[in-house]
Formats: sequence, structure tokens, C-alpha cells
Amino acid sequence: MRKYIMINNLACSVAEQAKRKETLDKYAKKQDFFVWDGNPKHKWETYREFKPEYCLRQVLDDEIVIEFDINDLELVGKAVEKVETALKKEKIPFECWNYEGSRSPHLHIHSLPIKNMGKEQRTAFKKAFVGEIAKGLPYDESLLTGKHLIALEYSQHWKGLLPESHPKHRKTGVKMLVYSFEGGSVC
Repeated sequence: MRKYIMINNLACSVAEQAKRKETLDKYAKKQDFFVWDGNPKHKWETYREFKPEYCLRQVLDDEIVIEFDINDLELVGKAVEKVETALKKEKIPFECWNYEGSRSPHLHIHSLPIKNMGKEQRTAFKKAFVGEIAKGLPYDESLLTGKHLIALEYSQHWKGLLPESHPKHRKTGVKMLVYSFEGGSVC
């Protein structure tokens, strides 16, 4: 039987909480980054130690996240398929993450040698890379520049934690790994 705890008035499995902590601790070994609990009254903070309330994290320096944040789910499906096909053709490892209520899966790429580039060079590389791999598709360019927060893996999306009366509230599930491509096969 799964054990559940309450976080932000949401039942969360103990296993999902442990996976969130493991993910954040792994990323903290790579770089400093911001996290947030989604509460508009709270500020982003640099991750130092795990708090179960965290549901968002900063896109990492060595990470590219591709998302198609539009309401046309048919177009989103075609766009994701096109990008996945291009990444697989080039044997570029990636992960596909999604959650109930999402308009688009997130494709995470951690394998490109961009961490040690300067900020401007890294941003230019990310824009050029995604601009080529997702040419002509409506991807969210804000994920490629500066400090941007995304839903934390194994976490309820923050919009689902807002009061139902809030204009940005929507029913959401936990962000889960759909599959990963290791550069040669789907795992």
C-alpha cells in the first residue's frame, strides 16, 4: 500500500517526495539554482536543502527544455513527434516528461556540452539548437534564456495548487517521466 503525506493540501506519495529530493540533490551537485513553492507570497530561493513544498525549479545551465505551450493539442502532438524524431535521428539523449492538465510534454536534454559557456554564448547556442531542431514550430523560447522556472519532476504543477477561484488555476497532475531516449534506444 502506498503511503501518502499532505503537502500544500495535496496528497503526495512518499515515493514521489523522495524522487523530488533525489532530483534536486543531484542537480545541486551540478550548480546553484532557484526553487519555488508556487505561492505568490513567497520568493524564489536558492536550493540548499529539500523542502516538500517545492514544486518548481530553474532550468539548469546544461539543460535545454523544449515545450510547445499552445492550446492546439493536435499541433502540440505533431510538434513533439517531429522534435523527438529529429533528436533520435541525431542520437541526442532526452527525457519526455508530462503531467495531467499539461498542454505540452517537456523534452529535457542534458547531454550537450554547454554548461561551461558564458551566459550569452549558452543562450545563443540554446536558441540556435532549438531553432534548428524545432524549425517552424511554436516552441516556448522563454525556456532558453535567463532564469526560468519549470515544474519540478515528480511534483504537482503549481497551477493546480492555486485556489480554484484564481484565473490561472487548472486541474493538474504530477509531472512524471513518460520515457527517456539514451541516444540509441527508448528506455
